[in-house]
Amino acid sequence: MRARMALAVVLLAVTYLFVVGSFTAWDVGFGLLVSVTLVVAARDFVIPRPPAGAPLLGRILRFPLFLGAVVLSVAGGAWRVARLVVGAHDFRPGILIVRLPDATDLGMVVFALVQTLSPGSVALELRRDARELHFYVLGHASPDRIRDELLRFYRRWQRPVFP
Repeated sequence: MRARMALAVVLLAVTYLFVVGSFTAWDVGFGLLVSVTLVVAARDFVIPRPPAGAPLLGRILRFPLFLGAVVLSVAGGAWRVARLVVGAHDFRPGILIVRLPDATDLGMVVFALVQTLSPGSVALELRRDARELHFYVLGHASPDRIRDELLRFYRRWQRPVFP
């Protein structure tokens, strides 16, 4: 972590020196002072901390399973939409709210992206303060069943990789 912060400070200071076009001691000192201030003030944004309880090796090893689950989800969504188009099911589009209270910001974004990849659902809004996502879903006849499927996907396949 400290090495990454030091690298960020050096890169910012060098960028400052190139922008100013001067390499005097005062410019180097001021560039370092501004760089340290920026990196310390924006530490969590510049160098995000990995989520607790999710070791990197375990996340890497589980990624192929997650990718397979995404492919199956897309295939299942395509099948459901095809059945709606031919009239095999009742066509009731609607808005579905899914709450993910334990998800990180990255986890919420990945979840919205993955569910949007699957035909039949589109992410409309991501509310970080309430930890919820709003989806437009086709076949909204049983919203609780669809919500349970989405939450089961998150808990079983996504949370071990993108919490």
